[in-house]
Amino acid sequence: MKLGLILAAFFLALVWIPFLWLSWYNVPIGMHEWDWMTNEAGQLPHSWWDQQHYIYTGVMGRYTSNALLSLTSFWCTLQAFPVFFFCWHLVWILILLIAIKSIASAYSWQKCFLLLMGIQTLYIFYLEDVYDSLFRYVGVLTYQLGFLLMLLSGIFFIRAESNKGIRILNFILGFLFLGLSIGANEMNMLYGVLGTCVIWIFKRFISGSNSKVYCAALLYSIFCALIVILAPGNTVRLQSEHGGMNVLNLLITTFGSSAYLWFDWLSNGMLIWVSLLAIPVLWMKGEMNFGFSLFNDYRLWLILLLLIVPLSMGLLMYSTGGDTFPERIIDHLFIHVLFLWLGLLISLSRKFHLPEVASQLGKNKIVQFGFFILLLVTSLHVFGDGISVDRSDKSNHRKYLSLIQSNSNITNAWLTLWKGDAQTYHQESLYQLSLLRQCHADTCYIDAPSILPKMLYDPLSDRRNRRGDPFIGYYFNPEIKFVKYQTIRGSGN
Repeated sequence: MKLGLILAAFFLALVWIPFLWLSWYNVPIGMHEWDWMTNEAGQLPHSWWDQQHYIYTGVMGRYTSNALLSLTSFWCTLQAFPVFFFCWHLVWILILLIAIKSIASAYSWQKCFLLLMGIQTLYIFYLEDVYDSLFRYVGVLTYQLGFLLMLLSGIFFIRAESNKGIRILNFILGFLFLGLSIGANEMNMLYGVLGTCVIWIFKRFISGSNSKVYCAALLYSIFCALIVILAPGNTVRLQSEHGGMNVLNLLITTFGSSAYLWFDWLSNGMLIWVSLLAIPVLWMKGEMNFGFSLFNDYRLWLILLLLIVPLSMGLLMYSTGGDTFPERIIDHLFIHVLFLWLGLLISLSRKFHLPEVASQLGKNKIVQFGFFILLLVTSLHVFGDGISVDRSDKSNHRKYLSLIQSNSNITNAWLTLWKGDAQTYHQESLYQLSLLRQCHADTCYIDAPSILPKMLYDPLSDRRNRRGDPFIGYYFNPEIKFVKYQTIRGSGN
C-alpha cells in the first residue's frame, strides 16, 4: 500500500505540477480581466454596493461571482495575478481532497488521496480548453468557484447527516454555501435546484426518512435561483446572446448534444479504465460503513447522473439560441459528472457487495497481471494521447523535442514549460505592457509576444487582435483609450 501511495503521489505530481508551474507565467489578456482590474477604465460606480446594483440591473444576475470579481481592482496587480492562480490551484486540490474524504468517510486519507489522483487526472485529461478553464480569471471565479462552493455545501450537509460536529451549524453552513454556489453561475443554479429536488424526493418517497431539511433546502435553492433568473440584467444579456428556441429544436439539440458528450467521454476509454483501476480503493472489505444514508442507494446517483447532462445542455442551448456551447462550460459540467460518477461507484459497491467479489478476484494471478497491464496502458494514454512529430517544422528539424506534438493536455503543459514557451511569453508580455507607460496617444500600438502558448493564451479573448482593448491602457496611463497589436498573430502553440 505504501509503495502504491508513493507511485500515485509521483503520478499526480507529473499530472498536476506543470499546471501549478504554468500559473507563474499567466498574464491578464483582456476579456474580462483588465475590465475588472480597472473597473472598466473607471466607468463602473466607485462604491462596491453600487457596482452590484449596476451589474444586477444591467448585465446579469450572478450575485456571488460578480460580488467577488468586483473586488479585483482592490488587490489585483500584474505581480499578484500569477500568485492568485498558484494559490487557487492549491485550494482546488485541498477542497477536492476534503470532499472525497467526506463522501468516503470510512476510507483513510491515503485512499482518499488515490481517489483524488484519479479525479484530478481525468479532469485535466478531458479538459476541452485548458486556458478557458484553468487560467482565464473570470472563468475560474465563475465556474470553478461555483463547483468548489457546491462541494463545500455538500461537505457540510454530509457532516450534518453523519452527526459530526454541531448538527445545526453544519446545516447552516450547508445552506450558506448552497446559496453562494447558485449565485456563481447559471449552471450551478440548475445543479443546486436539481440536487436538492432529487435528494428531497429520495428522502421523502423512497427512503422514508426525515425530509424537512431537504424540503427547506429545495425551497431555498428555488428562491436563490429566482434571484438569478429575475435579474433585469438577464433580459439584456439574453437579447445580446440571441437566446431562445422553439420546443422541437430545443429537444433535438439538447439530446443530440448530450449524446455527443457522453459518446466523447466514454469512447475515449479513460473514464472506464480509471473506474476499473479504482476498484481496489473503492471496494475494500470492512470499509463500507458510511454514515450518510444517501450512499446506500445507487438510484439517487444514477438519476442525477442521467439528468445533469441533458438539463445542462438544454439550459445552454436555450440561452444561446443553439449557437454554441463554450469549452469552459463543458469542462464545468464534466467535473460535476466525475463526482456523481464516483458516488455511483461507491453506492453500487454497497448494493452488490463488491468488497467480497473484489477480494476474491484480487487473489487471482491473472487478474493481478491484467490490472497491472491496464494501469500501464492508462498511464501511457494519459501522457501519450495523440503523440506525433511535426514534420512541417523545418526550422527546428534538429531540435527533436520542439517537433513533438500531442493531444494530451498534460504532455502539452510539460512541453510548454520545457521548450521555454511559457517563460518567453511571460517576459515579452510584461515588457510590451511596460511600454504603455511611455505612450500618451489615444491609441497605443505594441508588438504581440513572439510566442503565444495555447495553454496560456486565447486570441478570441484578446481584444488587441481586433479594434483594440479599451481597458488595458487605463492601468498604465488613464489617457490611453485603446491598445492594439501592430501585427496580428495567431494562437501559437
